[in-house]
Amino acid sequence: MSSAESEATGQIKRGFVWLGAASLVTRVLDAVFTLGVLWLVSREQLGLATLAWSIGVFIEAFNGLGIGTALIQATELEEGVLSDAFWYSLAVALTLIGGAWVAAPWLASIWENAALTPLIQASATKLLFVGAAVVPLSLLNRAMKFERIALANTLATFGSGLATVALAWTGFGAWAFVLGQLVYGLIIALAAFALQPFRPALSFQLARVKPMALFGARAAGAGIVYHLYRNADYFIMGRFLGVSAVGVYRVGFELAMTPTVTLLNVVNRAALPAYSRLQTDRAALTRALCWTSQSLSLMLAPITVIIAFGANDLLALINDGEWSGAASVLPWLAWAALLRSLTHLFPQIFYAVGRPSLALFESLASALVLCACFAGALMLFGADYGILTVGWAWFAGGAVLLVAFFKLTQRVLPISFAAVVRSLSPAALGLGVLVFIELVLNWAIPTATPPLWSLLGRALVIGLGYMAYLRLGLHMRWKDLSAQPAAPVVPVPALAE
Repeated sequence: MSSAESEATGQIKRGFVWLGAASLVTRVLDAVFTLGVLWLVSREQLGLATLAWSIGVFIEAFNGLGIGTALIQATELEEGVLSDAFWYSLAVALTLIGGAWVAAPWLASIWENAALTPLIQASATKLLFVGAAVVPLSLLNRAMKFERIALANTLATFGSGLATVALAWTGFGAWAFVLGQLVYGLIIALAAFALQPFRPALSFQLARVKPMALFGARAAGAGIVYHLYRNADYFIMGRFLGVSAVGVYRVGFELAMTPTVTLLNVVNRAALPAYSRLQTDRAALTRALCWTSQSLSLMLAPITVIIAFGANDLLALINDGEWSGAASVLPWLAWAALLRSLTHLFPQIFYAVGRPSLALFESLASALVLCACFAGALMLFGADYGILTVGWAWFAGGAVLLVAFFKLTQRVLPISFAAVVRSLSPAALGLGVLVFIELVLNWAIPTATPPLWSLLGRALVIGLGYMAYLRLGLHMRWKDLSAQPAAPVVPVPALAE
């Protein structure tokens, strides 16, 4: 293994440590705040907030039109390009916010609910803050200062959650979620500039930033399409089953997807700058991808099993079971989240090797397959099975796409099916062990056991069983998945500006 490859792997692991720790803290904060809010809002209010928030997330996918990805991927940065990138990001944000404000009444009419208009407009305004933060956050990521990124995310999550709960407590209903997200954007912008001091010059040269803008636009295309289909289930379900069903489904979706997507985001944010340094050594890049796949799948295995088998206990704890309608869909979403997380490792490779068009193709194909699955499942089975049909659609579509995008990745990497099987087989065997343990627990735990004790008991046994599997079966410890090995340090390229 070359020194560059060792350093790249070490930096990914270092990112696991810092971003993982921050994500754990933020997810715990999120869970505490979300559970508190669910006691204070109705299903319809949550449904309205979800639709407005989903539109806001889609608009946010246009943030900087991918200029941040271009800053991270570039081997060198030309003098003055950082200031150009800042003003470019801000102009994009203001343009999109204006468009969203104009389009909000029409969007609200799709669900025949005028209350959505101001909620959509407020959700879009968050883009002003996150757009301003693109350059400093990209510089932190480029320099692999993961500890500072972790701090910024933690501060923003805490402030947002506190604001959301306070607003819900005082009766703001759906507005509590929307205004809470605005607080998140404000704090992330302030933290980004505090942790990565950056003062843009009062000048702008389109010719200087144009190459990065073109690369970023292609990279952003994939993210835009991703956020469209990522929230398409909410939009389509709202038309077929109504706003209240969206509220119930969102609870199940967040419980199933949030832990998995959190880990995926940690891995991808740590991996992209490291992959980019290996872009000319495809064999080393292949080994790095296989290592990342193995680590992610091993970390996700116990989380997936606990969520899939503990669905009823989890939902019974929230507001005396008011959201228990999501119990049927939660296991399917948990398994689908595992499949989709593995699939979403591939676009980072496409960005790293300078092929963002492949990432865009991946997103377009995902949108087509998943939206067709959502609409088809709801049309055929929605009247009889409700939100459960969307869980089936996520799982079926996820399985198809995982296979398809592995084949697509072979266009840029010399990766074999056997190599992928070897990287995923430890986690697959671990899943088998954990499922067997859960089946035994289902037989052993009395049905009258209080949900909290049942859930804690399952988590304890699963945790101990999985640690035993890692130690005895794989001769690993949990910290081995993220511990940074000793490796020669490759200096970070100096930034011009």
